[in-house]
Amino acid sequence: MHLHVFLNGENVTPQQVKNSHTASARIRLSPFIEFAQMECLSITIGNYAPANTTVGFVAKIGGPNYEKLQKHWINQLRSLAADGHPLVLDYSDHHLAFSSPIKPFYSEAVKICTDIVTPTAELTEDMKVRAIGKKCHTVHDMVEYPRREPGRNPSSGEIKAMWFGHPSNANFLARYIDEHGDAM
Repeated sequence: MHLHVFLNGENVTPQQVKNSHTASARIRLSPFIEFAQMECLSITIGNYAPANTTVGFVAKIGGPNYEKLQKHWINQLRSLAADGHPLVLDYSDHHLAFSSPIKPFYSEAVKICTDIVTPTAELTEDMKVRAIGKKCHTVHDMVEYPRREPGRNPSSGEIKAMWFGHPSNANFLARYIDEHGDAM
């Protein structure tokens, strides 16, 4: 079995993924690649899937050349799908829920891929509605820092919290604050 991970770059190494400035590459993709290596899978990472690819895993498509990449990746995914190979889409940011330059890519990738993986149960449920007939799974993000409960500044009483996330997750954050703000 040969696993190809679609990630923007040429001949990307597992160490480059582990040190990526992109959080989802570090905390989602890197552990997946490490596990695949422990299982002795043959792996390539980058924009071009080699001819011996039997499983495709679609990670992040961002970057300055995403418009060209979208067409290229979609063509490769279609070719792999036509040959009956399983294709997994790691969908960590909800680009289908708002106007995004990469929304067309995700709209098409959802149709082609056999499985969709998201970081939250809520996003998985949403994708089950958007991607009828696809297998949707939740794989929670690893947390890079210890979780701490939000609290109030002892001197001012102001709520203090730290949140890091993609703008597509802002609606969830706002809803959470509305629902739990009194408890903070």
